Amino acid sequence: EAIVEREEKALVQRALGELDEEHRLLLVLRDIEGLPYHEIAQVTELPEGTVKSRLHRARAALAVVVARLEKE
Repeated sequence: EAIVEREEKALVQRALGELDEEHRLLLVLRDIEGLPYHEIAQVTELPEGTVKSRLHRARAALAVVVARLEKE
């Protein structure tokens, strides 16, 4: 289990590295650091609704990259 978890984390880290900077930042702030949407909005100087919609797109982009990397 530990090996599989380590491999999955490495895959996600690699995929994050392939995303554009904004998507990576939003994903790190929300999904890794656990910041609430209103704090991310303050940090990024974006409206909260924009943060939510861009996070949705960032997660979709991450899923595409992860799927591609899994096939390699």
